[in-house]
Amino acid sequence: MLRLVVLPLLLVPALASATQWTVDATAAAGGNGSSAKPFKTLNQVLAVLSTGDTVVVSAGTYNETVSFWQIQAGSGGWTTIKAAPGASPVIDGGGGAGFVLQAGETAKMAFEGLTIRNGTGAGILFHKAHDGKVVNCTTKNVESGVVFYYSNNGEVTGCDLEGGVSGKATDGTVVKESQIHGSTGNGIYLHADSKNCKYVNNVVYDNTPNNIYIDTSSNMTVDRNLIYFTGTPPAEHAGIQMADETYDNVTVPRLDTITITNNVLIHNRHGILFWQGDYPGQSGMKNVRITNNTVLNSVEAALIWDAGPHSATVQNNIFADDGTGSASLLLLAKSTTGVTLDHNLWNMPWVPDFIQWGGSAMTHYAWTQATSQGTGDVLADPKLAGWTPPASSARPQSGSAAIDNGVALTFVTHDFDGTARPVGSAYDIGAFEVSSVVTPDGAPLVDGASAGDASPTADGSTTTDLGSVDGPSGGGDDSGCGCRTANRAPQGSVVSLLLGLIALTAIARASRMR
Repeated sequence: MLRLVVLPLLLVPALASATQWTVDATAAAGGNGSSAKPFKTLNQVLAVLSTGDTVVVSAGTYNETVSFWQIQAGSGGWTTIKAAPGASPVIDGGGGAGFVLQAGETAKMAFEGLTIRNGTGAGILFHKAHDGKVVNCTTKNVESGVVFYYSNNGEVTGCDLEGGVSGKATDGTVVKESQIHGSTGNGIYLHADSKNCKYVNNVVYDNTPNNIYIDTSSNMTVDRNLIYFTGTPPAEHAGIQMADETYDNVTVPRLDTITITNNVLIHNRHGILFWQGDYPGQSGMKNVRITNNTVLNSVEAALIWDAGPHSATVQNNIFADDGTGSASLLLLAKSTTGVTLDHNLWNMPWVPDFIQWGGSAMTHYAWTQATSQGTGDVLADPKLAGWTPPASSARPQSGSAAIDNGVALTFVTHDFDGTARPVGSAYDIGAFEVSSVVTPDGAPLVDGASAGDASPTADGSTTTDLGSVDGPSGGGDDSGCGCRTANRAPQGSVVSLLLGLIALTAIARASRMR
């Protein structure tokens, strides 16, 4: 006998469909957010906005701050606040809030094509809001252009940010193809246990204390950026600085696994610098790779590091000066172990002892003989197109000794322009892989052979390395280098305080809106 089995019907709620809302500063009061009857302000959208919706912002100036806090559930896709086609709307915070726009505890929020200005804190703040995007936006007169506060997998793309990009404990955030400038709290500064972040193909300039600050962070990549300072850089400034400072969520050093490749650094006070921060003797350049960078006309030194438990390599870089600045050093090493240097091009011919190694001033030749460092190094004019921005000026020209004199590095697969390495018979030294290889006029000096070898100058004549004449001069110190010392003001303190104030402001504002 057949039995009929009746199964209960499972009711599955349908996902809400996404809605497009329109905001227009010139609209009449009482709009409903449709294209025919737009809202007049962004804050009016908050009452109806659901996750997955899109808000199209028409041209005009919107004098308000907006907190998109815990947006109600909708379709679950991206919630996008974007400029109308062809429009350049301005969101003006009036200078009186910790943020101009905030995404609070709502994932997948995107801001596109907006100009955000006049905020005492962040232009756009992601507060515990993962997967946030800022695309083709501009910030002006804000302390931080974009902030990722405990917000993972963020993205900044194609932006022009006055005020920089900062973040605390962010994982997987990418900053790319953007201009970042005019910040007084570091240009790019993802810190305090931030990890797995990438800074790629940006122009980062005129930021203080540093253009890029890698602080208490791990698994960070800095690749294909132009980094420079116009005018006179302040005393505590570096193009790229690494350090370990103390934060409320970090009580041990975290700096580890940092890759710095294919960058062009011009006229920073210090080119690339490691500072021991709050952990003398504990913090170090651990698993750090500094490769295929071009560091030009640093005001004090191209490469500097404090003492620490280092495990770092420095390879295929150009460290050079054209004589127009005041630098008297290219390398200042306060400790002499844990860092391996080879296949770098050095150029400061008017200063024989341009290396300070553990307190002793040395010529390059004396240094190689005393330390066994500098295998495959080249002493020569790099023959660049120029020594000032844009980055293309730092491209080696025909006859450059940087061509084909690098060492093969499998993890460096491309150059500043994205060209695959190598081109020609070997890797080039510096940020660029030159596509047309021309034999240098004179053979570049490869140190370690014999004293008094010759190296090519700009016109193809030769100059003699003075290491065999002078030897180590000894007795040098770093008292005038302007480098970081343990008792100087922590560079992260101001921005960290700002992040704390932003967080308190966001929570208070959110509580008023609920």
